[in-house]
Amino acid sequence: PVDQHQLLALIAPRPVLIGSGDRDAWSDPAGAFRAVQAASPVYELYGAQAFAQTRMAEHDLTRPQAFFIRKGTHGVTTQDWTLFLQFLDAHFPNRT
Repeated sequence: PVDQHQLLALIAPRPVLIGSGDRDAWSDPAGAFRAVQAASPVYELYGAQAFAQTRMAEHDLTRPQAFFIRKGTHGVTTQDWTLFLQFLDAHFPNRT
């Protein structure tokens, strides 16, 4: 058995973005947020910045671990794509 925070820790120290809808019963937004928080010590172990969000509603896409929540249910929206692309731009600025 593996918990979500363990899977996120395996990604360290590479950037990871987790997002969800505020009414998404499938992905459990609060649980996903706590998983990012719980994986943060492994990021710190590798010298990356710690996960600094204290509330789900705030997000900083420049940090190696980021979480965002949007209005809505399960699925991928235009807002999700916009945030994903901003996250990629912040972490991979020289891609072609």
